[in-house]
Amino acid sequence: MRNRHIRAARFHGPGRPLVVEEIPEPKPTGAEVVIPIAAADVCRSDVHIRSDEFPLPPDRALPATMGHENAGFVDEVGSEVTGLWRTRVRHVTRLRWQ
Repeated sequence: MRNRHIRAARFHGPGRPLVVEEIPEPKPTGAEVVIPIAAADVCRSDVHIRSDEFPLPPDRALPATMGHENAGFVDEVGSEVTGLWRTRVRHVTRLRWQ
């Protein structure tokens, strides 16, 4: 089994440019879902965090993948997922940072 990677714009600290990096492709566990991003919006809170006007949420470590206003199709689901979160269903969602 090979390890797959995806590209993500990563936040390394206030005032620093975002860096596009390869990170491990996420695999859902439990109640998690994986949604490949088809469209994204820049949230104003991300802009404030990047310019050091708001603090980084305390449960987030650097580097962080910012962004949580995204749309896409569910690609994979964890074993505890029920209801509408099934594969190939379109969702607009607010995701937590990685």
